[in-house]
Amino acid sequence: MSSHGKQKIVEQGSKEKVHEDGGEKLGFRNKVKGMIKDVGEKIEEKVGFGKPTADVTAIHIPKINFKQADLIFDVLVTNPNPIPIPLVGINYLIESDGRKLISGVIPNAGTIHAHGSEKVQIPLCLIYDDIKNTYADIKPGSIIPYRLKVDLVVDVPVIGRLTLPLEKNGEIPIPKLDVSIDKIKFERFSLRFSSIHTRGIVRKLIARLTNKLAGMSSYDKPDIVERGSKDNKNEEGEDSGFLGKVKGFIKDVGEKIEETIGCGKPTADVSAIHIPKINLKEADIIVDVLVTNPNPVPIPLIDINYLIESDGRKLISGLIPDAGTIHAHGSETVQIPLCLIYDDIKNTYADIQPGSIIPYKIKVELIVDVPVFGRLTFPLEKCGEIPVPYKPDIDIEKIKFEKFSFEETVATLHLKLENKNDFDLGLNALDYEVWLCDVSIGGAELAKTQNLKKNGITDLEVPITFRPKDCGSALWDMIRGKGTGYSMKGNIDVDTPFGAMKLPLDKEGGIENA
Repeated sequence: MSSHGKQKIVEQGSKEKVHEDGGEKLGFRNKVKGMIKDVGEKIEEKVGFGKPTADVTAIHIPKINFKQADLIFDVLVTNPNPIPIPLVGINYLIESDGRKLISGVIPNAGTIHAHGSEKVQIPLCLIYDDIKNTYADIKPGSIIPYRLKVDLVVDVPVIGRLTLPLEKNGEIPIPKLDVSIDKIKFERFSLRFSSIHTRGIVRKLIARLTNKLAGMSSYDKPDIVERGSKDNKNEEGEDSGFLGKVKGFIKDVGEKIEETIGCGKPTADVSAIHIPKINLKEADIIVDVLVTNPNPVPIPLIDINYLIESDGRKLISGLIPDAGTIHAHGSETVQIPLCLIYDDIKNTYADIQPGSIIPYKIKVELIVDVPVFGRLTFPLEKCGEIPVPYKPDIDIEKIKFEKFSFEETVATLHLKLENKNDFDLGLNALDYEVWLCDVSIGGAELAKTQNLKKNGITDLEVPITFRPKDCGSALWDMIRGKGTGYSMKGNIDVDTPFGAMKLPLDKEGGIENA
């Protein structure tokens, strides 16, 4: 029993000896020690706690490949005691010839039932690259001895924490595969694609595959060696070895493809441009691109690169990855969503003013992956114009009273609405609220259709109804012929050549009555 974490039990001595050692009296502390000793003796007389046992019963290798080996060790733990005991932790180490391969700790590994046995599984994973990088003498294809060392830490009542050491020896391989190609004989070769000749592209594919095979590492890939004597290899040179056979094989495949196959090149076109949202802050643009795939297999649309420029100046650019798949023998409309932030444009190019129309050019590159062809890039361009909207200027020229009473007054506002844009606005609706000297006199919504000429002023007459008794002295000053200050806020819904817009109205000034 460890002294740390346990009560120390010491033998009671005679009073005379205590006096001889230090002259101390038999106090409370010695009485407690005596009581603990008596309790311990009673436990030893009436209760027996057995020491658990453990043994490695089996070793499994559920998965092994060129990269790693998964190992599972079955450990049978037996508990002879009348109460469960916790398996506090498992410390493990795998070594080979005294060199550590892997180690670790598994905490809180479960509980062993009373008077029972439990199979505890310890899962481990050996990564071959880690082993080969640490110990250069361990090569692929070899079988290495290993020793498993396991410490099971259990917590047994009365006895305390116990460590059960286990060991198990074995062997494990470091896999390696040797493949030999003697020759390749084509019995039959046919594939069906569209009817476009692909000789030049197939030759590029052959060169690409050959270069990849020439750079293949024996540690990363299975080794492929040529049959035959070294003398023949030296006499005939490199092309007579494995690499030469692979080149010949790829060349034969390429010739068969050129003889019997034609892969169609996809086509793409910008079919439409939409502006679903436009206001004073930004414009959302959606570019519809129709992509046609004439091949019998789907082709992935890997990336879309886009750029919008005006007079050679970049407005926005970006990339859309993994944009979908074009079905075999089909056409797909690919939508490219873009957003122009007007403040960014105006801050970058000072000559672009609100209310103007700027030319733009959209440049799109579609990158697709086509069998035999490989990666292809389709450059597309589309030109157009887009506005930089400016809010209209509104002014109340005068107010004409149609009906007057303290409870309800009906009047007509004579407005001048100035369109400061370089394009016409088709007025559909107007909502507004009017304040006189910071006192709201009312507002309304008006459904009115009228054309607002570009860079022109349009007269509008809109009705308003209000209660004079709620308006204060500002209204009486206006009725007596005195001018008064006003403010007007609202919105107008308009149609433009570029889509519908909702533009704000905000004006302060002075008015006269009529």
